Order: sequence, then C-alpha cells, then structure tokens
Amino acid sequence: MDQGLYIAAIPYFEEAIELAPEDQEGYVSKIKALHWGKRYYRCVEFGEKADQLTFERNADIAWFIGDSQYQLGNYEQAVIYLKQATDRNPDDPELGSGLARAYLALEDDAKAVESYKIALKLNPENWMALNVVMSNMK
Repeated sequence: MDQGLYIAAIPYFEEAIELAPEDQEGYVSKIKALHWGKRYYRCVEFGEKADQLTFERNADIAWFIGDSQYQLGNYEQAVIYLKQATDRNPDDPELGSGLARAYLALEDDAKAVESYKIALKLNPENWMALNVVMSNMK
C-alpha cells in the first residue's frame, strides 16, 4: 500500500481476513485498497458485505462506501453512507465535509452548509468547509 500497489495488496488482505475473520483491520484495509485503486464498484460491493458483519460498525467502512458511491455519481447513495459515517464518528470534521460535498452534488445547499458548519466547529481550518460556507454567504 505504501508503494501505491493497492490492487496488488488485496490478496494479502484477503488472506488476513481468512486468518482472522473477526478482526476489522483486514476488511478495512481491503476496502481502502479498492478505493485507493479506484475500484469503486468493487469497493461498494465488498464494503456493504463487510459493513453487515457482526463487529462494531466502522465509520471508515461507511465512508469508503459513501465516497465510492460519490465517485460513481450515485449521490443519493453517497449521502446515506456518508451520513452513517458521520453518525458513527461525529467528532471527525472530514466526514462532515464529505457529507456536505454529496449534499452539494444533490443541490441541497441548506444541508450542505449545515454539514460544513458542523465540520468547521470541529476544525475551524477545514479548507473545504471554509470555501463552501464563504461562497454560500455571498
């Protein structure tokens, strides 16, 4: 992964999942590799399966599914998963920014600004949030 060989890393994460199916790390790492390798359809498919497993619902899994849906132009689905990610980890300003970006794609400016304002409360220097809030105040 550190060398940018995201797709080549996937079999190793699959082996880790086989060896320790109760450990989230293998699942999250495979989802991350699929996302970073721009295999968005596969990321959504595998992520949805991983998200249904009995271990604690992971904000990263929901975020990668949501961002993959966003990259595929499925903005309504993106909002669903990005909202789940922010609900699972409400203290992460980057998650709020991703949700706001999806709301903007749906042309729901009010919800986008609301999400960005929450992100700014968590991190006043969030450049994406600052840009959107300032452009909507004009």
